[in-house]
Amino acid sequence: MAETHQASARHEPSQKRGLSLLRQNLLIQSGALLLVLIFVGSIVVPILSPYAATDMVGMSLSPPSAETPFGTDLLGRDVMTRTFEATRSSMLVALGATFLSIAVGTIWGTVAGFRGGRTDAWLMRLLDVLQAFPPLLLAIALVAVLGSSTGNLILTMGGLFVPQFARVARASTMSLRQRQFVRAAEVLGVPAWRNVLTHILPNISTPLIIETTSTITASLLTESALSFLGMGIQPPTPTWGAMIAESTSVMTNAPWLVLAPGAAIMLVVLGFLLLGDGLRDKFDPKAK
Repeated sequence: MAETHQASARHEPSQKRGLSLLRQNLLIQSGALLLVLIFVGSIVVPILSPYAATDMVGMSLSPPSAETPFGTDLLGRDVMTRTFEATRSSMLVALGATFLSIAVGTIWGTVAGFRGGRTDAWLMRLLDVLQAFPPLLLAIALVAVLGSSTGNLILTMGGLFVPQFARVARASTMSLRQRQFVRAAEVLGVPAWRNVLTHILPNISTPLIIETTSTITASLLTESALSFLGMGIQPPTPTWGAMIAESTSVMTNAPWLVLAPGAAIMLVVLGFLLLGDGLRDKFDPKAK
């Protein structure tokens, strides 16, 4: 009986690890599959569609049909083509802003954490000032000054999310800074920049990757909000936020105008959240 109990006790953690691994894989696979399907659709649908995003293909506010599966908008344009076309423009800004914030934030946080002292204090106080402003209001103000071109949107939104990556990079760097292999490299006279490239950056990549998924969703929602307010990418290029804004006056009579871009935003955000949760469970199980 004792042996049976011990075997059962050993088997129970194994089962838990198996279920945890399966859950991680399901989250990662579900998120990745959802995102791949959406991104493939954003490329294939506009190519295969007989209509361009700006073509007036029929009567305005036509309900979904075989010719126009998502119906038409106020100007008689095909909503399905515009929804998938908007995926590319909206995601271009969101991904561009995220990668910009990764680059700047990682350098910022690594320098602050590795140098310490006054350098760390000054750099982190600058981040505190930046984070003192509500992100959306700051984005509106910057876009109003710089303009709403794609490059300016990426620059503006990239700056908004620098603090998140900087703080993650700083915390991880400060932890690694005291590790024996980093201190040994310093004693041997390894230049600081090489020490950072060799020992720091490879070991802080995991938390930065996890942070990336949530930042992409925040960037996407910010871009959609700016487009909804008329401060995003300008017509005739379709964006999800602009499509929702155009349909608010007729949403009770033509709900498909809101449902299509709204569902697209929801599915992309869901995909990145599933992917991020799976990566967090896999690489940082203590954060559950």
